[in-house]
Amino acid sequence: MANKSKVRSEGVSFSTRLFLAIIFILILKFTGEEVGINERMMIDSRSEIGVVAFNEKIYIIGGTEGSYPVGRVEEYDPVTKESVYKTSMTTKREALGIVELQGKIYAIGGMQEDVEYSNIVEEYDPITDKWRTKSPMITPRASVVAVKSNGKIYACGGYNDLGDSRSAAVIEEYNPITDTWRLVTEIPTKIESSGQAIAVNGKIYIIGGHFDSRLKVYDIETGEWSLKSSMQEGIQDFSVSKFNNKIYIFGGKYHLVDETQDLVLEYDIETDSWTRKTNMCIAREDAGAAELNGIIYVAGGYRYGEGGLRTIEEYNPITDTWLEFN
Repeated sequence: MANKSKVRSEGVSFSTRLFLAIIFILILKFTGEEVGINERMMIDSRSEIGVVAFNEKIYIIGGTEGSYPVGRVEEYDPVTKESVYKTSMTTKREALGIVELQGKIYAIGGMQEDVEYSNIVEEYDPITDKWRTKSPMITPRASVVAVKSNGKIYACGGYNDLGDSRSAAVIEEYNPITDTWRLVTEIPTKIESSGQAIAVNGKIYIIGGHFDSRLKVYDIETGEWSLKSSMQEGIQDFSVSKFNNKIYIFGGKYHLVDETQDLVLEYDIETDSWTRKTNMCIAREDAGAAELNGIIYVAGGYRYGEGGLRTIEEYNPITDTWLEFN
């Protein structure tokens, strides 16, 4: 990692080096990850993060560390396998929406400290490494999912009531030119807080959630809703990405089951069908995913009973293979 301090071997006894190696292995064990020292790692373990790709880099933003939201930003280089810290968000947030549009990265909503639901919107410029505050969303909410289509940003679903995980069942549209928000539609069957959304070809695909395996599709141009084939797996807290007109779901957990999963599902938009694919190397939930140059990167997250994760996995959807850890 780029920020790790280096210990020189000259003048250091074998017993000292052995002790340091054991401590490092125990740290990895504590976070639930058995990987090599020079593997693909985030700087710190976080879940409920935002992950987005831009300009040959992967950006990992916000999330929760332990029980507290953070505002940290990491820039991961897939070529060198190194991460560096960038300027943090102004507001610490977890379960936020992240999307890149026209060279800027937008951090939308989420949950702040003391269970404060947020409508804050910040715009990050990766070139200048600076954040700017933009107009807030209409509806404060956590677990909001941000997608983009035709130069606009759409904030989908989420919740702002701990007693109702579907309490913010709306889609809002953001215009970055005018810096304004408008309410587009209510989600007729409500997107659960543990579901996901992704935009493909002018349509927003809203996928599953807590006790919900349905696939709901919103046509932005016509304003019409439709139902597609449901997932066979009742999964929540998964991450999502897309490639070549297909949607991919990673990890999560089954309804009413605590055990974290390593499964991968592929949805083919053209055939309206779901297919099981090769499992991830490490089971994870509440991770983030982003596609870059035909590779999908799945970062961070959480594994039940073992805590937060730091690893970054690489999936090739064409060959249906994962780059294994040493």
